[in-house]
Amino acid sequence: MYLGELLDFPFEQAVAFHGSDPPRPDIDIYIGGTMPVTQREVLAQRLQLETGYTTVAAQPDDGEMWRRYRGRGDENVVNRAIDGQDGGSLQLEQQREPRQEAAEVIARVVAEFLD
Repeated sequence: MYLGELLDFPFEQAVAFHGSDPPRPDIDIYIGGTMPVTQREVLAQRLQLETGYTTVAAQPDDGEMWRRYRGRGDENVVNRAIDGQDGGSLQLEQQREPRQEAAEVIARVVAEFLD
């Protein structure tokens, strides 16, 4: 099955794990998507507690970070996968170190959060 074929089956939730080199090096993991910011903030707190990496929920006043990594566009595959449902997507932009050192912990925390 190809990624595009998954779009034939709408999901309630979808997650994208991306690598990034963000304009704010003080942020290790930046969480965008259509999920409400209050929920993304809870996830950010859990990830930071479990991994020790600075984790932030995307906010409109984040400037360039918000413009580049908010993960809210209609063209975004996780937003297309939820078939227009509001609040179901997450997009994690991760710098290299958390991806290499804490990938399994990050995946587990996200899975538990969505469960």
